[in-house]
Amino acid sequence: MRYSADAVLIFCTLLWGLTFSLVKESLSETGPLYINVLRFVFSGVLFLPAAILRRRQVRLSTVTWGFGLGVLLFYGFAFQTMGLGTTTAQRSAFLTQMLVIFAPIFQLLLFRVPIRAGTIAGIAIVLPGLYFLLSAADVPFADNVGMGDLLGLGCAATYGLYMVLLDRATRHEDVVLIVFFQIVFAAACFVLAFSISDEKMHLQVSTRYITAIAYLSIATTVLTTYLQSRFQKLVSAARAGVLYSMEPVFASIFAFALLGENPGVRGYAGGGLILFGVILSETWPFFMHRLRRYSPG
Repeated sequence: MRYSADAVLIFCTLLWGLTFSLVKESLSETGPLYINVLRFVFSGVLFLPAAILRRRQVRLSTVTWGFGLGVLLFYGFAFQTMGLGTTTAQRSAFLTQMLVIFAPIFQLLLFRVPIRAGTIAGIAIVLPGLYFLLSAADVPFADNVGMGDLLGLGCAATYGLYMVLLDRATRHEDVVLIVFFQIVFAAACFVLAFSISDEKMHLQVSTRYITAIAYLSIATTVLTTYLQSRFQKLVSAARAGVLYSMEPVFASIFAFALLGENPGVRGYAGGGLILFGVILSETWPFFMHRLRRYSPG
């Protein structure tokens, strides 16, 4: 069963990996806010029947958690989508994965959970990886970092906070209801932001655009949320973190195949260091436990 859970979670990362290329392509036809309006409104409608079946379990705390998480989802997706307009899908994917580094920092600040030695070691590896990822030959580092990259880092920080609070929320609340309310509130935020923005609504009828929105709503919101809720509890947190770190790998493959993106040697080296740092921070307790177990004396 554990290996089946592993396969399901890797499948989720594959689905997430494709979103970066699809969103970037969709931005050529419409604005970042409009994409998310359609995505979250459609996802909320799809989740509605499950929420109705659980309506007796709704509490004030459920709605409160849903509101807070929904606002964070709004900012996270907004940062990521707007960032994709001016950076590559590959960069965005690796930057987003840095949420694993931000999450322990928020745990320390909010709940006084000490930062593990593995996280510090991971950060020490991720930082030079970030430098290489955002560097290009013969171009100063500062000149090679664009607004899209900064928004990608903002997305990672937001998701890091989101993951910390989601862990707290799902300890005592119904998972489906928490997901439903955060989607509803995120959708409301996107509708409000779109209504006061300069984006002009223009319904797309191209098959590619409709397919992208359907994929983002059904596959990477409804389906992956259900699969995560059902199978993540069957594996350890560290193992899940390692499996999820495959997301930027799949994103890079799709970006290369669909968009022709090639970050060069420095870009691949930076992405590899970030990936290694993330995996190290997640697996550090396991290796330290094994080391202490088999050490002499």
